[in-house]
Amino acid sequence: MAKPTRVLILTQYFPPETGAPQARLFEMAKRLVARGYDVEVLTAMPNYPQGKIYNGYRGKWHVVEEIEGMRVIHSPIFPSRSARLVPRLASYFSFVVSSILWGLCLVRRPDVLICESPPLFLGLSAIFLKTVFRCPLIFNVSDLWPESAVRMGLHNKKFLVTLAVWLERFCYRSAAAVTCQSHGIVRGVRSKSQGKRVELLPNGCDCERFKPAHRSAALREKYGVENKLVVGYAGLLGVAQGIGAIVEVAERLRSDSRIQFLIVGDGPEREHIEKELQLRRLPNVKFTGWLGRDEMPAMVASFDIGFVPLKYYIPGALPSKIYETMASETPVLLASQGGDPEELLCRANAGVSVDYDAPDEVAGAIARLADSAEERMRLGRNGRRYVLTHHQREIISERLAVLIDDVTNSVASKTQQAA
Repeated sequence: MAKPTRVLILTQYFPPETGAPQARLFEMAKRLVARGYDVEVLTAMPNYPQGKIYNGYRGKWHVVEEIEGMRVIHSPIFPSRSARLVPRLASYFSFVVSSILWGLCLVRRPDVLICESPPLFLGLSAIFLKTVFRCPLIFNVSDLWPESAVRMGLHNKKFLVTLAVWLERFCYRSAAAVTCQSHGIVRGVRSKSQGKRVELLPNGCDCERFKPAHRSAALREKYGVENKLVVGYAGLLGVAQGIGAIVEVAERLRSDSRIQFLIVGDGPEREHIEKELQLRRLPNVKFTGWLGRDEMPAMVASFDIGFVPLKYYIPGALPSKIYETMASETPVLLASQGGDPEELLCRANAGVSVDYDAPDEVAGAIARLADSAEERMRLGRNGRRYVLTHHQREIISERLAVLIDDVTNSVASKTQQAA
């Protein structure tokens, strides 16, 4: 009987952390295990989004644990939640170094290595390990770097951008295949990858975890919004998310007693937003703080409108919270600069898209949706139907499994021919 294919996933982000990349990679790995693959994960000590190593992992050189049938190796990282360049780079490169060292010591030789980017710098570790282990590399691009960082103003030093552009192309050339999470990312990678195999592997959703049946009256009552129309945001409170826009929108809807904004999450922008709310004395915005992975489906299903703000136009960026909101039959209000999220919403007819820089338009769209329960229901049903058809995790994991088999079989065939 043939041995199962060994898959090594290299990523800075993984459970027990919560967040979009963590959930996506965990669900992907879990489904590969169910398909008979031998999955190992090399990741950092959990620290996101607080920027502090979690209890139970603190003070240890490494932790190896079994999670849902996969072996997970946590190696050291310099944790930071700072938006400043030097601490961010220190955090990224600390894991690049530790993933190489601990990878060499603890990882079993894989048949294929899957590397998650960003951070792009992790590609250095992936290329080193795939060379040592003599295995093919699948490079997964969930955000185009350095374009994303440049557009957000995080890396405006020319030499760093030049270095990142070189590294990006080097990672693509070194990979047996590049997988991309959106059509925009596919276009971006193909323009730079010189004929490399590029596959669309879109984000998805567990439609059993996120579904309308999880709507909870008790949860709404817990946060004091049981008699309100809840406009909810769930996720990281970071720079790219642009959640600060909610202050201007809430100001314009101050007098509409029906509407309550609920912000679920944490991150570097929270303190600034809370100060603004206090200064303006806005009573129509509440924070829940960061909720656990198991609590999120009920919360998203309990929103009446899912608010998805995107401050910057980033080619290919498509946040996973859109799929989760759609799967919950919650209509989406997208405030963005266009791009893939707007295209998705139009294809699915699952919500309303407005200009991020026009708070009057955002407020007006919320008010119109608040006036029509029938419209909210129609958009919500369209969204779930679209996700069930195109973005279920099972469909996407099957496509990844086919790619893994193609890549490993190709390597095996070339090895036999050389022999």
